[in-house]
Amino acid sequence: MLPALAAVALFSTLAVTFTFTTAAAPGGSRFTDPPTTLTDLANADALSQMVSRPVMVTGIVVLAASILHVTSQYSTGFIRVQFVRQPRRASWLVGQWLALASAAFIAALIGALTAVATTLICAWLWNVDTTQWGEGVWQAVSAAGNLALGMMAFSLVGSALGLVLRSSTAALSVGLVYALFESLIINVAPLGQGLLPASAFATVATAGSDGSLYARALVATTVLCATVAIGTINLLKNRDVTE
Repeated sequence: MLPALAAVALFSTLAVTFTFTTAAAPGGSRFTDPPTTLTDLANADALSQMVSRPVMVTGIVVLAASILHVTSQYSTGFIRVQFVRQPRRASWLVGQWLALASAAFIAALIGALTAVATTLICAWLWNVDTTQWGEGVWQAVSAAGNLALGMMAFSLVGSALGLVLRSSTAALSVGLVYALFESLIINVAPLGQGLLPASAFATVATAGSDGSLYARALVATTVLCATVAIGTINLLKNRDVTE
C-alpha cells in the first residue's frame, strides 16, 4: 500500500507542477480549452481545481492496488486460511471492502494534501496572487471529499476484478484495456460521459468539473457499485474461488 500512496503523491505533484508550468507559457496552457493562464490560477477555485487535477491517474493507482491486494491472497494461498477462519464469505468480503475503502480514502487525502502543498509552492515560484484562495478553502475541502468518493468506487471495482479473475495480470489488463476502450466510446458517443464506470467515477471525484452532470454521475456510480457488490457477493457464495 505504501508504494501506491507514494505514487498518488507523486502524480499529484507532477499534475500541479505541469499545470503551472504550462499556464506560464505565452498565451497560457495549450492543454486546456480555453487556455489556462497564471491569472486564472489566482481565482478562488484554484485549490479545488488542483485537488481534482490528477483524478484519473489516481483512480488507476487505486484500482491497481485493490486488484493486487486481492489477487495476492490467491497467489499465496492465504485466502484458504481466511475462509477457514471466516466461513461467512459475504462478511469476509465486506471486511475487505471496508479495508480497501479506508485505504482509498487515505490515498485521496494524501493526494489532496500533496496537491494543495504543491500548489502553494508553485504559486510562490510563479508569483501568483493567492489573496482570493481563502474564499475557496471549503470548495477545496468539498473537492477532497468527492475525490475520496470516486476513489472508493475505483477500489470496489478493483477488488471485484481481482476476485473474478484471480490473476493480477488478467485483472490489471482488463481494467486498463477497458478504461482505454471506454475513452474511445465516449469520444464517439459523448452521451456516455458520466454514465459509464470510469467516467462516472471520475466525474464524481471531480464534482463534475469534467463537463458531466454531477448528480447523474453520482446516481450512475451508486447503481454501478451496488450491482458490482451484489454480483461479487453472489459469485463468492456460489463458486469455489479457492481453486
